[in-house]
Amino acid sequence: MRESKGQSADGDAIHLIYPTDGERIASRNVELIGWVQATSYRGRDARMALKVNGRLYSSFNVLPQTRSPFKQQIPLENGQNEILLQLMVGMRLVEEKKVIVDVVVEEQPLSLESLYKNSWALLIGIDNSPAAQPLKYAVNDAKSLQKFLRTRTFFDKDKILTLFNEQATRKRILELMNDFLGTNPEMTSDDRVLIFFAGHGQRRRVRRGHRRSDWRGYLVPFDGDLEKIHSSCISMEEIREAASVICAKHILFVLDCCFSGLAGLRPRAAIPRKPRSQAFGDTCVRILTAGKSDEEVFEGKEGWEGNSLFSRYLLKGLEGFADHDNDGVITSDDLYFFVRDRVLEESGNRQTPQARHLVEYGEGQFVFFVRRDEQASKAEQAGKAEPVEEQVDTTKSREPVAVSVAEPVSGTVGMVLIPAGSFQMGSLDAVDESPVHAVELTAYEIDVAPVSNRMFFEFLKATGYDGRAEADDNYLADWVSGTFPAGQDNYPVTCVSWFNAAAYCLWRGCQLPTEAQWERACRGGLECKKYPWGDSLPAEITRKSRARRRKMPIGQVPPNRFGLLDISGNVSQWCQDFYDKNYYSNSPTIDPPGSESGELRVVRGGSFIAGPALLRCAVRLAADPKATSPTIGFRCVRLKGDRF
Repeated sequence: MRESKGQSADGDAIHLIYPTDGERIASRNVELIGWVQATSYRGRDARMALKVNGRLYSSFNVLPQTRSPFKQQIPLENGQNEILLQLMVGMRLVEEKKVIVDVVVEEQPLSLESLYKNSWALLIGIDNSPAAQPLKYAVNDAKSLQKFLRTRTFFDKDKILTLFNEQATRKRILELMNDFLGTNPEMTSDDRVLIFFAGHGQRRRVRRGHRRSDWRGYLVPFDGDLEKIHSSCISMEEIREAASVICAKHILFVLDCCFSGLAGLRPRAAIPRKPRSQAFGDTCVRILTAGKSDEEVFEGKEGWEGNSLFSRYLLKGLEGFADHDNDGVITSDDLYFFVRDRVLEESGNRQTPQARHLVEYGEGQFVFFVRRDEQASKAEQAGKAEPVEEQVDTTKSREPVAVSVAEPVSGTVGMVLIPAGSFQMGSLDAVDESPVHAVELTAYEIDVAPVSNRMFFEFLKATGYDGRAEADDNYLADWVSGTFPAGQDNYPVTCVSWFNAAAYCLWRGCQLPTEAQWERACRGGLECKKYPWGDSLPAEITRKSRARRRKMPIGQVPPNRFGLLDISGNVSQWCQDFYDKNYYSNSPTIDPPGSESGELRVVRGGSFIAGPALLRCAVRLAADPKATSPTIGFRCVRLKGDRF
């Protein structure tokens, strides 16, 4: 290892197993493997920062007093690359490791010919199965996709198979999947297969062992009998079996029906993100479904050319709208993110498309190619499209000091000192907000306003940070391009994940506020009041309640008594803590650090689309740390003294 400090006197250590210093690699993508041990601190957040060629690539929390393994895919460049790992405790660098690796790769342009030999499709649509309620658009959804594949993609016309209504019996569907696609001598390991089903889905509980039962999902064929569902319908296990006999490199099942249980599936959020070149080479069996098992799948409405909600945006995505970087390539992930966001928006968050993959296969990407002449048309249409009103993020989607009221900031950093002291945290209005309890905090400084577009882009420019590996949403396109809308430099930055926000804070030598720090700052020294401004909303907010449906410039919402701008009412804000609905029942009285673990991170403060109930000081929200939203931003804090 070069320029390594070695293990510190306190026992902190970073051990990088792969790659080793001076290693020569024939790939632009490498899996970083190692472990980190942090023993010189107690009960504090420690973070590992990963920098590639001088740019901050990612950062992650390190558990105290434990040896924490890590494994992460990182992109490299042809030639010499520097990989730097830094263990930070607050603002203090306690350990770092650096390796130099050489990458030698012959560049090959991506093309249909280089990726696939043949392209196959099986399209199934069932409107009038005798066993279930009639559907309006299932057959038309399949026919629309058939027409699209024939005329606007590179699928082979003689390899597109269809089954509509009475043709789509259980026997015939399984024959085509298992025999025609599974044993066809023309099928090769360099092919791709798309299987589309529009119709009804069902699920039933099945016993597994003496005491255990699981959900099993089924597709309902034309001759399916719901009273004999196990023998007359197609189980998701049979889908898995069919996939196992198809030798194609990439297989994509698109099911325009609700998702039904299948063991061995991983959710899209749990799939490690891989660089595109590696993802294209890996095998995969991916499943994209129209919604969750407990959700109604909407059929559509007038003026939609006879397509369901899900299929409408599936086709829109394939037309090129899912090609967010305009490179002529649409991956299964690109398609999923586009369809998910549009369906969520159109349905008012009542239908949530799902993406899964079978764990026994690789983590590759099914790829669609957009014809270049279609891209130009798509770009022109996109420029003329009317803006869509943003929807609420529903992921569950918290002593007066004389401070002069801050002027609206203009992209500069300003902080307000919150003195040491105690306050009453929580409320009795919700289970996760109770009990009301006393909390004592060390003095700290907090940003006078949410981080602005200009401030965040200064960070991007200074570090070259690419946050796409730490976020899970195509809203990222708003800022990874290196620009923001003209005239919005003084708007709060949004569409950032928890990890993106934490990386910015680390760059500034700060961190995200704990829940307790955020709520004390929000209350502005007022005890047990409902809102940051007292027990009633300011006239400026109530007068603009109907107009307040979009993000506003910083400073439009009145400050609280600490002089903090936009603490609630413009954008919600990430906090440092893991979300735990029962945390208040046993949290420490002094400087509570938040729960030690969890799947979600805390989000505080009502956004521009929040009603009065969500503008309260004590409201606790939560979101997946990789989630991004046009309603969520953040601000930073810094402790006074050496407590950080």
